[in-house]
Amino acid sequence: MNALSQLFDLPESEKKTRGLVHTPAEIAQQPDTWQSTFDLFKRRRAEIGEFLASAGLAVDPRVRPTVFLVGAGTSDYIGKSLVYLFRKTWLCDAVAFPSTDLLTHMDELCAPGRKYLWISFSRSGDSPEGVSVLERAYKRRPDIYHLVISCNANGRMIRASVGNPQVLSICLDDAVNDRGLAMTSSFSNMVIFGQCLAHYGDIERYEHVLPQLIRAGQSFLPIAADSAAELARGPYTKACFVGSGPAGVDRGQGRHYVRIGVGLASWSHGSLGPEDLVRMFSFEQQASPGVRAQFARRNWKQAAGYDPGCRRRKCSLRDQHRSRTKSYASRACSCPR
Repeated sequence: MNALSQLFDLPESEKKTRGLVHTPAEIAQQPDTWQSTFDLFKRRRAEIGEFLASAGLAVDPRVRPTVFLVGAGTSDYIGKSLVYLFRKTWLCDAVAFPSTDLLTHMDELCAPGRKYLWISFSRSGDSPEGVSVLERAYKRRPDIYHLVISCNANGRMIRASVGNPQVLSICLDDAVNDRGLAMTSSFSNMVIFGQCLAHYGDIERYEHVLPQLIRAGQSFLPIAADSAAELARGPYTKACFVGSGPAGVDRGQGRHYVRIGVGLASWSHGSLGPEDLVRMFSFEQQASPGVRAQFARRNWKQAAGYDPGCRRRKCSLRDQHRSRTKSYASRACSCPR
């Protein structure tokens, strides 16, 4: 029995105390849910193809729309994981933007008179910035086409698209609408759907690849669980996630490692930064059960010792890292050549 399976056998009271009611099962089910996400795409393939054609994807590549892959928080990393694939298969410009950037700089990022297709990813479909940026785009740029992918049929992003011919909404199976703190099944299944979307004109090619991905996931999870358990017992106080190409997965993993592996994190939906080391405080190598339980209930500020009277957290990991980075840079510049 691997380390992940052992968590399933814990008493329910201990699962609640340690914040393990949902997340372990949501991690474990991922490979088994990818096939159903693929099947959903195939059922709606014709509808999706017609919508993309109306958005301009069926014309000469030189005049195709610019594609924005949009998301808030972890959903932003879905777009970052897929952006190179869309550029390669759709033969058009594709850029991944956090919804916060579009919300504050829409006029600068969307050139007047240019065609756009926004593909928005959101687990809940209710993130304030995700909803707000779509509402603003509907009013200020009604010419933009939108494809909304979510895991929550009752989310505002899905409901707001009803009756709008410029918008096509796709809701994945409720089984991948994660109830735990971390996005696991929802993240990987929206990535799978995005890969299907990128291959909509040649889905049979992707259909041969998917079984290999599923088998790889099923083989990898037990090994990864045991490795993670062994690392958790070590004396480590920091972690660095390294990756090449699309930066979505490694940066998203770093975000979740800080978020649930230890118990302190930055609350903003912004990026950790490509040069950042993910720094963590070690509470006896792991977060205490009380801290983990508070995070599982989404009481993040209480778990981190947030003072309601202050506008900033008492402990800002990113600010501390930037301060140290400036200090190191200053010293490096003053060294004799």
